[in-house]
Amino acid sequence: MNEKELKEIVNSFRREIEKRNKKISHLYHELDVYKKEAEKSKIRRDNLNEEIKRKLEIAKRFTEKRNTLNEHVSKLKKKRASIILNMKSLGENIRTRKGERNRFNRIAKGNTESLNELYKKKMRILLDNDIPLEDEIKLFERIFEIKERIIASENAEKSHKDVISNYKKLKELETEMQKINDEIDSIAKESQGYHKNAIEIYEEVDRIRKEADKFHKILVEKYTRINIIRSKISDIKMEIYQFKKQMEPYDRELKMIRLERGERKKDGDAIKAKKKLQKKGRIDFDDLRILLERNELSLSKK
Repeated sequence: MNEKELKEIVNSFRREIEKRNKKISHLYHELDVYKKEAEKSKIRRDNLNEEIKRKLEIAKRFTEKRNTLNEHVSKLKKKRASIILNMKSLGENIRTRKGERNRFNRIAKGNTESLNELYKKKMRILLDNDIPLEDEIKLFERIFEIKERIIASENAEKSHKDVISNYKKLKELETEMQKINDEIDSIAKESQGYHKNAIEIYEEVDRIRKEADKFHKILVEKYTRINIIRSKISDIKMEIYQFKKQMEPYDRELKMIRLERGERKKDGDAIKAKKKLQKKGRIDFDDLRILLERNELSLSKK
């Protein structure tokens, strides 16, 4: 194969290699664009995720405060439930004692003080007056009746005192329960405020997370594209390697031909320089260099 044919083959390989180098250059430029876009998306996504973390921390504090208040409300409700049970018990006791008082009042038919006066009056009659036996017996019966009424009146007064005492206790419990109700309402409003704040933050976090997910999706797409481009570059580099490998023997042979031609030219130049030296007795620097390179002249002294 002559030099022209070898040159054409080598140049053909070089053109193919050059085409692929241009493709690689274009792909590297495209790769750089995607890397910059990916970095922007990554920074945006990471910033949004950091914002989410900060907001979730704030929401967590609101939630913890809400839960603490709710626990306190739960304790207050238990205390209120206990008070309600006591109030019911007192109410039952009041109804029972009022029933007893009314029943004793129906028996007594008067207050203790007036009955005691009546009792003393009848006793004085019994003790001071001389009355017939029949009237005395009736008076005794009357005195015993009055005594029973006095006892009933005393029991009625005792029951009434218990009713008044229980009413007082009931009123105190009602006051205490109202204070608890007011406290529960106040705490519940505060808790609701924290709950509302937490919900608003969670809703905002959902919105930010969607935006972060959008940038993450873009980032994944960019990375996918980057990997495809890198794979293309690797494939093209492999093609270039194969072309170079195929071109190598042709290029080596072409260089050998050119080297041989160069050597022949140098031999010819050396002959011309030698003749010039013999003819003129002197030569220029280029001719001297040629003769020295071809070992046609020695500078050593004989």
